[in-house]
Amino acid sequence: MKRMAEIVKKEGAPWVLFLAFVFFSMVSMPVARMALLASLVTMLSCKEGRRQLKITSPTAGWLAYLALAIVVSSVAAVALDDPLLVPRKGLGKLTKLLWFAAIPVCAAQVNSAERFRKVLAALAIGGAVMAVFVLFGHTSFAWLQVHYPAPGGEAGAPALAEAIRRAAVTLRLDGAIRRALADEVWAPWGGRPPCFLYALTFNATLHNAQRLMVALLAATALAFCPGKSQTRRASSLIIPVLAAAALVVTCKRGPLAAGIISLGLMIAFLSRPWKALVAVVAICLLAVAVPQSRARLQMLPQEFSAKSSNGRALMWTYIAPRLHHEHPWGIGFRSLTPEKMKSIKSRVEPNRTHFHCSPLQAFIDFGWLGLAVWFAWMALSFRAAARTACGIGTTPSALPRPMRILPPAAFAALFIVSLVEYNIADAAVVLLYGTILGLSETTA
Repeated sequence: MKRMAEIVKKEGAPWVLFLAFVFFSMVSMPVARMALLASLVTMLSCKEGRRQLKITSPTAGWLAYLALAIVVSSVAAVALDDPLLVPRKGLGKLTKLLWFAAIPVCAAQVNSAERFRKVLAALAIGGAVMAVFVLFGHTSFAWLQVHYPAPGGEAGAPALAEAIRRAAVTLRLDGAIRRALADEVWAPWGGRPPCFLYALTFNATLHNAQRLMVALLAATALAFCPGKSQTRRASSLIIPVLAAAALVVTCKRGPLAAGIISLGLMIAFLSRPWKALVAVVAICLLAVAVPQSRARLQMLPQEFSAKSSNGRALMWTYIAPRLHHEHPWGIGFRSLTPEKMKSIKSRVEPNRTHFHCSPLQAFIDFGWLGLAVWFAWMALSFRAAARTACGIGTTPSALPRPMRILPPAAFAALFIVSLVEYNIADAAVVLLYGTILGLSETTA
C-alpha cells in the first residue's frame, strides 16, 4: 500500500487510474469503466487536469457521431410509429457511445514515451490474462458442460460450472462466463452441449477475440522495441504466442483475419518480410489445425450466400435496402428488433438486432448522413494514427518506431472487423477503440 501511495503521489491519480482502465479493459468491462470514470473525474477536479483535455480529431469525430445519434434517435422515438421498432429503448442505449470519452482521456494522460510504453504493456499483460482464460478457462468450461450434468440428471448447467457462474456473477467478471454457463443455453440438447467442440466454439465471444487481436499487436510492438538482448527479446514473444493461440481458439473469423493482416504488415514494416510471412503462415496453420476453427472457416462461404438463413449477404443485400426504403431518415440507435428483421425476410438468423456491419448499421440507424459522419470519423482517426506512425505532431525521436506503428495497425484491425461485425457500439470494444484512438493523438 505504501508503494502504491508513492506511485500515485509521483505519477498522479488520473494516470494510475487510467493505466488500471487499460489493463481491465482486457479483462473486465465493469471494472474498466469504473477506473475510466474515476480517472476522468480526478482529471476534471483540478485545473491542470482540465487544461490537459483537448479536442483531438478522433474526439471530434466521436462527438459528431454522438450528436447525430442523439438527434436522430430522439426524433425517431417521437415520430416513428412502427410497432416492430423500439426507438425509445434504443435511445436509452446511447450511453454505450459515451464511453468513447476514453479517447480524450488517453490523449491527455499519455504525454511521454514512457507512458506510451506502459499503456502498451498494460494492453499486452491484460491480453495475456485473457489468453490464459480462453485457453484454459473456455476449454475447462466446455469439458464440464459435456461430461458433468446437474445433480439428479435434470436439464441444466453442470453443477461445478454453475458454481463458477455464480462466483463470476458475484465478482462482476465479464459477461462471457455467465452467458456460456447459463442454464437455458443448452436446453435444446437436454441441458448439455452436443459435443466438446461445439461447447468450445459457443463459449468464445467476439469482444474477447478483438481484445486478443489488439493484445497480439501491442505485445508484438513491444517485442520489436530496441535495446533488448536476445534473451529478453525471446521471452517477450511469450505473450504474442499466447494471444495468437487464444485468438485461434476463439474461432471468430473476423478478428482472426484482421489480426493476421495487421500483424503481417506490422512485422514486414518493422523487420524483414520473410519474418512476417513466417508469423502469418504459422497462425494460419494453427487455425487449420484446430478442429473447431477449421469448421468455422469452412462455413465462411455460407455467410456471403443470400440463400443461407444466417448469412450476412441476406441481411446486407435484401433486408437492409428494404428497411432503408421504409425509413430513409433512420430508425434511431439500436432500435432494430428480430421481429422487424423477420417481417422483411422470415428465414433470417433468429434474435438478430444488427447487420454485422458498422457502416451499414450507421446507415440504417441514421440514414445517409449517419453513414457520412461514420466514414468521416474513421478517416479522421486513421489520419491521426498515420501521423503518429510517421512522427508528425510528436517528437519523432521520442517514440521508438515499433511503438509508433501500433496505433495505425490496431486501428486498421478494428476497422476491418467493423466491416463484417457491428463493433462500434460493442460495450467492451468501445474501450479498446478509446485507447487506440487516444494513443493516435499522444503528445509523447
